[in-house]
Parts: sequence; structure tokens; C-alpha cells
Amino acid sequence: RFRLRFGRRRKRNTITSYQQQQQEQDEMEVSLEEMTSKNPANTSNKQKDDPTILSRNDKSKLERRKKIYDNYSDTAKSLLLELANLVHALTFQNGSDDEITICIHQWIVTRNTTSKYLFKLLRNSIHIPQYACLLAFFYHYSIGTRFNSRKTLKYYQLAANMGDSFAANQTGICYAWSIGVEKCDLQMEIRYYRISAELGHPQGQSNLAHAIRRGIVHEFCDKREALFWYLKATDTGYPAASWYVADCYKNGCGTMVDYHKMLIWYTKYLKKQNVAISLNFLINNKLFDV
Repeated sequence: RFRLRFGRRRKRNTITSYQQQQQEQDEMEVSLEEMTSKNPANTSNKQKDDPTILSRNDKSKLERRKKIYDNYSDTAKSLLLELANLVHALTFQNGSDDEITICIHQWIVTRNTTSKYLFKLLRNSIHIPQYACLLAFFYHYSIGTRFNSRKTLKYYQLAANMGDSFAANQTGICYAWSIGVEKCDLQMEIRYYRISAELGHPQGQSNLAHAIRRGIVHEFCDKREALFWYLKATDTGYPAASWYVADCYKNGCGTMVDYHKMLIWYTKYLKKQNVAISLNFLINNKLFDV
């Protein structure tokens, strides 16, 4: 009797499990039909081809956050504006990310506020490109919140798509160092460096020139273009770009070897860095081989 009952129970269990599998398969087929009927592949491909296109979800989020931002007090808005201007000035003065984070923490102390409070303000201010970039920076360097690589890339990219030059450069760095993505994407790296460079950011111009000079993508191997973007970066007052221009004249990158112009650009760099200029300094530091 026990064997018969046990056998019957096993048959019932197999029947119910088989029915569940059929239901799951039917649901999967229905979901696949719905996905193919909507045909989202076309829109996703367009967004990949043009990274400056904002999706409908992004636009709706921006509108909702904008309503919350409009209710902010004048003091809160002035705090965000002052912080954004500070970071913007530091990025144009060859400030590294570590230097920027130190300055942000020092600024927070002088303004008698907290990083968590600023983080909450920035979360509802992402409709403004500079503030979306700042929010990504906070996620990147754990200012007022925990480190989150995906949200770092998300908000850098959002700010870049709205026309922020520094955010475009940072997005290219994220794709170069696989921050927020599983693998580095060289094509997306160059794409966002180019967006940043065309918007006039010196670090984006310099990073684009680096990428072209290295030849990391076969389509961008014209070293004359690398020298062009280095020179563009010097026009905006980027100190390190003068060093790179001198190095191009030293090694014949995109131009003929010209030691006279090399010395001119090295001296420009050293003047900006407040270093004593002398031929012995250049020789001792292997900048010029006699």
C-alpha cells in the first residue's frame, strides 16, 4: 500500500511540475512576442550611434527632479552654484581628481555644511548638466554616499549628453578604465573624448590627442590631429599641454623634429609650473639630448 500511494504521489508531482514548465514556456513566448512587436532594437541602435540623444525615461526623470529643485531655497541653490563653479575652475587648471576631492572637502568645512546634505541636493538637480556631473563625482569618490561605479557612469554620461564638457571627458575615462562597465570600450572612449574636445575642455582635448597618438583605434592614427588637439589645449591655458607639444616636436609626432620649438614649448610649461628655466635643467631631466 505504501509503495502504491508513494507512486501515485510521485505521478501527481510530475504532472504538476510539467504543467508549471508549460506555463513558464508560454509566458516566455508571450513576452518574446511583445518584445519583438515593440521592436526596441531600432531605438537602442540609434541611441548607441548618437550618445547625445536622451531617452524618454531620462526626460521624464529630469522633469520630475526639476519640480523638486524649483522648491529649493536660495541658499541651497547658491551653495550648489558656488561648488559647481569651484570644480569647473579646478578642472581647467589641470587639477587632478584627488586635488578636486580635497578642495571639495575643505570647501564643505568652510561653508558649515555636510557632504550628505549636498548629495541630497544634487540628486534632485540633475536637470542641470554641471550638477549631474557633480553627482557622478560624488558617487565616484564616495562624497556623502557610497561608491557606485554604475551610477558614476550613468550621471557622467547624462551630464555629457546635456553638453557638459568635463562630464564628457570623465565619461571617456570611465570607458577607458571600465568604470561602470564590464569591459573597456575604446570606441566609446574616443567618442566622448571627442565630444569633450569639441566642447572646448582642455583635458578632453589632451586625452583625445593621447588616444590618437597611441593609435588605440585604427581609424584615428593621424598624428597631425594629435598635435592639433594639443595646441588647442594650450590655447585654453592647460599647462600640461605645453609639455606634450614640446614632446611632439622632440619626437617628430605629427610634425618634423624641431629642437628650437621644443625648447620654446618646454620653457612655456616650466614658466607655468614656476620652475627655474635653464638648459642644464633640460639636459639633467633628459628633456633634451645634446
